[in-house]
Amino acid sequence: MNYLLIGGSGFIGTNLTHHLLQEEHNVTIIDKHIPQIVDGSVTFYRDNLMNGELIDCYVEQSDVIVYLASNSHVRSSQKDVNVELGNIKTFLNFLEHVKDYDKTIFLASSGGHVYGDGGSEPLPEYHCLQPISPYGIGKATMESFLKYYSNTYGFDYIIGRFSNCYGWYQNPEAGVGLITTLLYNHHTKQHTRVVNHPERLIRDYIYVTDVVNAITHLTSKGYTGTFNIGSNGGVSVEDIIYKIQDVLGVELDVSIGGFGTDDLSKIVLDTTKLESTGWMPELTLTDGILLTNEYVEGITSSMLS
Repeated sequence: MNYLLIGGSGFIGTNLTHHLLQEEHNVTIIDKHIPQIVDGSVTFYRDNLMNGELIDCYVEQSDVIVYLASNSHVRSSQKDVNVELGNIKTFLNFLEHVKDYDKTIFLASSGGHVYGDGGSEPLPEYHCLQPISPYGIGKATMESFLKYYSNTYGFDYIIGRFSNCYGWYQNPEAGVGLITTLLYNHHTKQHTRVVNHPERLIRDYIYVTDVVNAITHLTSKGYTGTFNIGSNGGVSVEDIIYKIQDVLGVELDVSIGGFGTDDLSKIVLDTTKLESTGWMPELTLTDGILLTNEYVEGITSSMLS
């Protein structure tokens, strides 16, 4: 198949590119950042995603378009909400150029932020959306525009609502990704400050290859609609710290408080719908920590040598 990755040079896009090449698919990337994978079998165009002619050209040649582009994360959009307007504008420009093509569009959304606070039970896809952060509002808005364009112009879409994804190629200096940040600070002998009441802050952590497998599973088998992509289990920040210490046999330099605000206390995704299609997460939290530590150790040792 011919895959077009919009914003494919980042964390998930890099892992997805690896997987697609292993499966002998053709990959084209449009991104303003240079890909981490430089491979003769990957076609890359450096662009800010506002070039309509370029989008038209490669959408026409593609079977599946995976939209991963974003200029924000939760805390960056709290500091400047206007960044979400930029994300929405870029996505609308993209939709205007793909609306007349009969292509499947996969949109990477955030299961951790479009629902609002999760309460005690895992949340299914039909749960009402109540985002309470600018980042979540931006993602929910993009979902709504994608559904509108799909209903109006007749193309298929898939929305993947990711839980907290971590693993290889996640930038440890970006200020996101608890597991990667803890490991990076440990190997570079830096102190880590985590949120107040880490025992109460519960998230659904999923290793990146499980997310990538879900994307290719859904796009290659003709599924449509909205799917939660997570591990179907919640783990607190406190337990993540203990788990890393236990798995690696180390003591992390961590203190509580002063890390900033967070808008959600608990969010766990119900992945029953996705699992009914034959997908299951394969990596345990222990396996994921070991693999992420291997990556972080590699980049920190090269920095220090």
